[in-house]
Amino acid sequence: MLSTSPQCRPAQRPQAPCQKEGIVASYLTIRQSLGYIGLALPVVLLVGGLAGNEGIAPSISHFYYTSMQDVFVGALCAIGVFLMGSWGPDSHDAGFITHKRVSRIGGVGAIGLALVPTHTDKPFECSFVQCMTGMQTGSDIHHVFAGLFFLSMALFCLFLFYEREEDGTGDHARMALRNRIYKGSGAVILVAMAALYTYRISSPETKAVMDANSYQFWIESIGVWAFGLCWLIKGHAFSALNDRDLPPQAVNLDCEPSRPKISLAYARALPKLPHAIPVRAPVPALRKPAHRRA
Repeated sequence: MLSTSPQCRPAQRPQAPCQKEGIVASYLTIRQSLGYIGLALPVVLLVGGLAGNEGIAPSISHFYYTSMQDVFVGALCAIGVFLMGSWGPDSHDAGFITHKRVSRIGGVGAIGLALVPTHTDKPFECSFVQCMTGMQTGSDIHHVFAGLFFLSMALFCLFLFYEREEDGTGDHARMALRNRIYKGSGAVILVAMAALYTYRISSPETKAVMDANSYQFWIESIGVWAFGLCWLIKGHAFSALNDRDLPPQAVNLDCEPSRPKISLAYARALPKLPHAIPVRAPVPALRKPAHRRA
């Protein structure tokens, strides 16, 4: 006997609170990783260059031609990938300047810096782009990527990290402190970009003096440190700068009953959970009346 009962669609289970907190934790981890890499990169390159008796390179990009090449390329590629995935549920947009656009531009700039090296006078085997375009053209492309990367860092600090009253953080004093750090860091990055531009328009004699004192390296390091500091703050790495209703460990991926709650701002920013789909009761199979079975 055939049954005419339809296939019942199972109910869609709502997302558990610990899963929401896990989403927030992943974005915070990415942001903290960006900050730590930004703070550590100039220091690691400096220590590695001195330990290898190669001294301080004229700029961060010139470490490509030292024994620290792998560290330089790997760190910038990691920054580029993390930037492209740094968008989170609490991300803000400022008109045309959106988090996704700026993060993608910055990610492309960081990866381009790693894969298209700058010019050097040392005897060195050319990279793929340098062999295809020539040393000087490859260096110009490198500087374009550098401009995109530094510009994205400034836009993050000046516009996208800035917190507003309607965000509902509940701790206006610490929010104002974070905003001052963001604005100050953005201004530092813009000044660093202007200082690097003065190097490019300087005379060869002036450039020689600047290179002897690693002028570009220190200016770039200051800009990258400002960038890293902002990402650490945005990733809630400093409990003294977090909102008072946000514990130092904002989330717990183990989903234990005693896990701390996420802040009100993050709870409001998370997407609403889908409603469960009701399950239809199965239709009983049709049977012939008893007096017709014979």
